[in-house]
Amino acid sequence: GENLRVTGIPSFAPELLRSVRALDPLRAKHLGRALEQLAEEGAGAVFKTGLGGSWIVGVVGALQFDVLADRIRSEYDVPVQFEGTSFQTARWVSGGDRALRERFEDELKANLAQDHTGALVFLPRNHWHLERTQEDYPELRDRAVTLLQQESDLQEVVQLVGPDALQDQERLVIEAGRILRQDFLQQNGFDPVDASCSMGKAYGMLHMMLRFYDQAKAALDAGATVDDILKAPVIEKIQRSRYVAEDEFDAYQRGVMAELDEGFAVAA
Repeated sequence: GENLRVTGIPSFAPELLRSVRALDPLRAKHLGRALEQLAEEGAGAVFKTGLGGSWIVGVVGALQFDVLADRIRSEYDVPVQFEGTSFQTARWVSGGDRALRERFEDELKANLAQDHTGALVFLPRNHWHLERTQEDYPELRDRAVTLLQQESDLQEVVQLVGPDALQDQERLVIEAGRILRQDFLQQNGFDPVDASCSMGKAYGMLHMMLRFYDQAKAALDAGATVDDILKAPVIEKIQRSRYVAEDEFDAYQRGVMAELDEGFAVAA
């Protein structure tokens, strides 16, 4: 599938972000129109958050906030207040196949917004958050995409000649792809835990699933069989991880990873 990209800002990179609100709540709609028009002029970057519908303005220098406040008051008759925000910078999001993009948007919904053109924008809390999203997530994601594509290709083979024609390595790919598809890409909106997932938990789930594949592949190379590997209790723990609460997940992940690092027993 196409890679998901978190890229720089097309016009300029704002060094400062602040939220803005109309002092008179009845003028909130007028504020939105004013901000969109100013963004079209290039006076600043304007974003509307997906959660809460708050307005965020990005500029390259602090004095621009004073200039914008004066223009909004004098030109649009909307006195405003600029306030601090937890967001530090902004990056546009593009590409990615549908399933991964939907997962990305769900995991980061608290940090997503739209600009004045309707384009999706990622608003990280800090540079660490941005760098981890740009670097770590794509690396894990790309490995998962490759595995899912291999699994899809093998499913076509199964449809043609049946599962008995597959080698153990191919059967492992199908099993790992099934876990990714069913327990990572899919979510249960009716489950209070699985209905949402933080970026940290998503990293942990992907790490566990890909570590399972790596360790199982190593076990096959050492003489194990897929049937032996699929009996391991750790597989069920990986699949159950989506239902583990956020405040319990780190300890749960450490336990699963330790179990995976022990490897899979090879029959004598």
